[in-house]
Amino acid sequence: MEIEQGMNSSDIADLLERNEIINDTKPFIDYLAEHDLSQTIQLGSYEMNSSMSIEEIANLITR
Repeated sequence: MEIEQGMNSSDIADLLERNEIINDTKPFIDYLAEHDLSQTIQLGSYEMNSSMSIEEIANLITR
């Protein structure tokens, strides 16, 4: 999955849902907001799958 410049947490959540990595965007968006991670998302290409937890995905795409 590719995270590109200009994508916000909602865009990323939509992309994850379209690729069937997550079932619902709201818990992912809420997790990022709750842990102040929305501003630390890194651009790039990531390997993810539907067995990953929201926490694992967030840790992968943020630094």
